[in-house]
Amino acid sequence: MDKQEMAAVGQPRGAAARHPDDPGIRAFVAELVDGSEDFARVWASHEVPVARHLRKVMRHPVVGSLTLHCDILIVPDEDQHVVIYTADPGPTATRRRRRCGCGRSWGRSAWTS
Repeated sequence: MDKQEMAAVGQPRGAAARHPDDPGIRAFVAELVDGSEDFARVWASHEVPVARHLRKVMRHPVVGSLTLHCDILIVPDEDQHVVIYTADPGPTATRRRRRCGCGRSWGRSAWTS
């Protein structure tokens, strides 16, 4: 599993640790374990991988693919994650932001990862 996949296992692992009696979390984890050998293997290792800095390729219907930095700020007491995407500065990123009608902020739009 790559770093992003490991982080995906860490999210439910942390939630299950914070809420051990939550039947919804238990059912969700059981479904993931049954559906993925990789997930089941990492889950059984009891690791809690937490990724706070990733690079992601996002696809926008107008501007196409763009590699973005993804920083994750975790607020564990509130079960919240603040996810911030930033592009490398430079003319390519600026042109692509202008093509999709975005100014300095990409905002919420039709992005997919």
